[in-house]
Amino acid sequence: MDEDNSGTYDAPIVLKADPGVEISCCSSSRATCFNLEYADYVAVDGFTLKGGSYGVRAVGGYETHYHQKGVAILNNHISGQYKDPILSGGSDWIVVENNIGLFPKWSG
Repeated sequence: MDEDNSGTYDAPIVLKADPGVEISCCSSSRATCFNLEYADYVAVDGFTLKGGSYGVRAVGGYETHYHQKGVAILNNHISGQYKDPILSGGSDWIVVENNIGLFPKWSG
């Protein structure tokens, strides 16, 4: 999702998993299950996300007027990512609540 595919304050986009939904994340492009780049007013709720570089990547731009806003990452079980279960930056009003993020065992 991006700035052209966003919700609004009055009409947010809510991605809510049915019970038992599990997603194996891709390993191409940003290698992310949910990539919310400049996307506003989006909620990701209740998924099991496995693999990829990130489970949920929620980022806006460096300058304040390019920040994303209104993102909620809720009730997800995220594991096996190459980098981080959740990555955010350049975000205003972001909620990250009741998630379980498991890091892979580091070798060396």
